Amino acid sequence: MTDFSTPRRMSPGAFVIMFLKSFKDIVGAAFVVLVYMLYNSHDSGGRLFWKFALAAGIILTYSLSVAFTRYYFRKFHIEGDKLIYTRGLAEKQTTSIPLSRIHTLRTKRGLVYRLLSMRGVAFDTLASDKQEVELILDERDWQMLLERVSKGENFAHITDDSVALPPPVKDDTRSISNLNILKGALCQNHLKGFAVLATVTLALFDKISQIDDNATDRIIEYIGTHAGDVMPTAWQCLCLLVAIYLIVMALWTGKIALRYDNMTLRMTDNLLTIESGLVSRFTCRLAREKTTVLTIKRNPLEKIAGCQTISLQQAENATDSKNEGGIRIYGSNLGDELLAWWLGNNGSVNDTTLLSAASGIGLMM
Repeated sequence: MTDFSTPRRMSPGAFVIMFLKSFKDIVGAAFVVLVYMLYNSHDSGGRLFWKFALAAGIILTYSLSVAFTRYYFRKFHIEGDKLIYTRGLAEKQTTSIPLSRIHTLRTKRGLVYRLLSMRGVAFDTLASDKQEVELILDERDWQMLLERVSKGENFAHITDDSVALPPPVKDDTRSISNLNILKGALCQNHLKGFAVLATVTLALFDKISQIDDNATDRIIEYIGTHAGDVMPTAWQCLCLLVAIYLIVMALWTGKIALRYDNMTLRMTDNLLTIESGLVSRFTCRLAREKTTVLTIKRNPLEKIAGCQTISLQQAENATDSKNEGGIRIYGSNLGDELLAWWLGNNGSVNDTTLLSAASGIGLMM
């Protein structure tokens, strides 16, 4: 049985994933050089082939070296209520994370991870807005590590006079159908998708501006000469905007479907675990006392469709730069249940209003 009390390396399959990541990064960095070799070489086909074969050999060798160094010189173990993580070859670095200080425990299982039966595990704390530790484990090691982390969390809350762990907590599991997720996605404000479209358009204009001045002048002159022929009518402009909006809405809905497909929620007295994703499976394990804000949104479309959008957020520094530590639930009606879980009052929400406010003339102005 695996014992996490002594330093050990990650699961063997982690080496393969590290190699693939290193290979992708190195090929991305050398992509411009490879393209330059292809289009600016006057060598024959055979000589060009051997050049690419040599480049591929160098990239593979370097990727294997980087992956081996990252895998071999990274170890972790659990000591008492702390996760100890060491890394580095020439300069050793040690990270110690109290298990009671972990705000979010996230996992991801992309396509390669799932083919190898592996899982990437990330630990988020308030120390920085980036993940402090990321482990790559097989399913057996992950389940045993999760059990060991749970024991360490309980150990951190036990006083000197305690003689036993807290009793088992109630486990309540909910599933959100893919139809409800799509319904919730379609009820969102898709206008923010135009920000993405604007970014792409600005990048396109930036590329056009890099064309030589003569070509740019010819394009502007052509547009000026034929402006009357190419200018669309108001009806055509309206149809174009509607088409763009539908495309943006479809892209946004598809993104949500990929990220939140087959969502399941598991609530215990103190923990909320959410798993979702179509191709890549993501898991977020969040403690109740680490949840700082719970938002239940219901816009007019959601009222008609009978659904809600629920967001659970932590302290800003506890989530990484992509905000993957936050939780968003589309198309459900679990707002009251999650609110009762968050308040910790065994399902009864206090309806007493402490303070109310309404928008005034200042906001209108």
